[in-house]
Amino acid sequence: MEEEIKGKKGVGLKVFGMSLVLLSSLNLMLSWRGGFSIDLFYPMILAVGVALFVVGTLKGK
Repeated sequence: MEEEIKGKKGVGLKVFGMSLVLLSSLNLMLSWRGGFSIDLFYPMILAVGVALFVVGTLKGK
């Protein structure tokens, strides 16, 4: 039972980070395709999502 709980450490951070990555990449692609200017906000959200995913992965190990 304790081994199962240990294996699920950091999953929340990984899921939240991955959702940020997906949402920001979709928004970046739509902005690029639509010809709009890309604000600095969306690449920052992408970087934060990647960082959260990495932290969640390291926490799980």
